[in-house]
Amino acid sequence: MQIDSTRFRIDPTPRRADGEYMAHARISTCRADGSEFDIHMSGDLAAFDRRDDAIAFAKDWALQWLDAYLGEDCLASTNSPSGTVATVRQLESGRYED
Repeated sequence: MQIDSTRFRIDPTPRRADGEYMAHARISTCRADGSEFDIHMSGDLAAFDRRDDAIAFAKDWALQWLDAYLGEDCLASTNSPSGTVATVRQLESGRYED
């Protein structure tokens, strides 16, 4: 399961370990040449009994991470496009107006 916007991709797919779902998030974007690269990979965040709970937790965690780091414009050094989490959330919900 991946959440796509025009700037970022969040992959909150959990992994199965010891009968639980381990939440983790992969945040990536595309360079100007179209190649994809990882901005951040969270590692294991928390364990859940239900898969959908792990996905929701990882998605929320990734949006908070983007909010914290985009606010400081840290992504400029990775050659990624600039943007805001508000824009990402608008794109995900279909409420974005150009």
